[in-house]
Amino acid sequence: MVLALIGATIAFFLVRFFVSLVVPRAMLYNAGGAVAAVLFLLVFWSKTGLFGGQPPVAVAPAPAAPIAAPIAAPAKPVAYAPLVRLSSAPGKPPQAAIDALTHAVGPAGNVFAAGSTVYVNGWAGGADKKPLSGIVIVVDHHLAYDATAQYGVLRPDVAKAFNAPAMTAIGFNGVPLPTAGLVRGPHLLEIAGLTPDKKHYWLSPAKVTFIVQ
Repeated sequence: MVLALIGATIAFFLVRFFVSLVVPRAMLYNAGGAVAAVLFLLVFWSKTGLFGGQPPVAVAPAPAAPIAAPIAAPAKPVAYAPLVRLSSAPGKPPQAAIDALTHAVGPAGNVFAAGSTVYVNGWAGGADKKPLSGIVIVVDHHLAYDATAQYGVLRPDVAKAFNAPAMTAIGFNGVPLPTAGLVRGPHLLEIAGLTPDKKHYWLSPAKVTFIVQ
């Protein structure tokens, strides 16, 4: 708008100069004021849309680029604080067995590379021949990893062996056990059943030694 006003002013003085050569000075001032007013109104109208004109169209700023959602990190086994070891009533521990440890690198099937993940497979049931409230994997008597999410796999072979249909869904497969926090050398792995309040565990006789190299 400033440039338009400057252009209009220059045009006004040029017209005034040429007109002054042939028009008396008194008439020139009156006509000059009128012309200046008309030029100002024309410029003002063209820029603002006053008196029914169309106002200038505002240019909307470009939308900001969407922020990509963070990629969730893969779930990792959670190391729980040591639980209090209790005896199961009436003094009989849960029944359990470790069928296999997978992803081993040694010929004996119990040697694992440092930083790898051991996958535990087996079954566990209560002394009353019923499913447990949950299970944990205990390493070296103090590290307990909750394996309840993988508990409940069908094991009709176990139910048949114990003649206990209630023991059908007591298996567990692929329970992940990280070795990242374990020192190189042998470690003891045991299976334990969670108490109903899930604040303690009963240790079963199922155990196996594995080696981190």
